[in-house]
Amino acid sequence: MLLGGRWVYDGVVYEEQGQVFDYNFVSDITDDEKTFVFVETDIDTVDRNMFMDFNLYVCIFTSKNLVRLTDSTSPSVKQVRDMGYFADVYANRVDVLCDITDRILNGEKTFPGIGSLMPAPRKHVTIYCPNSKYYSKCLRYRISNYNDGGGMCGN
Repeated sequence: MLLGGRWVYDGVVYEEQGQVFDYNFVSDITDDEKTFVFVETDIDTVDRNMFMDFNLYVCIFTSKNLVRLTDSTSPSVKQVRDMGYFADVYANRVDVLCDITDRILNGEKTFPGIGSLMPAPRKHVTIYCPNSKYYSKCLRYRISNYNDGGGMCGN
């Protein structure tokens, strides 16, 4: 369901837009108030026809009506705290999700097949506005794909 699609359950057709995208926009006509995640990459360095350095962007955005977390929202501030994340009397849904994402990605220095991953040294967190209905922040990470084993792949 996170990626969206079409399902038939008990003879009823369900269609879901999804909440994780590999492009950085959401339709202006989306009426659902949801939280979404964009994942995108770009390439910084090409050396001897090899991609060497990448940027990974994870943009988390939510409907402006869902930004604030309180004791009566889902999840509540207490539930966020119980999960081990920072939340005061009020919390910001985007900030909490950025914290969760950063803890996951910063906890792994290498990912199989892509090399080492580190927070970008500049503009690691930026404010992003996919359209006027949403509030968002974007996390940027640097991926270094340098393989010092030369032509030894597969040996």
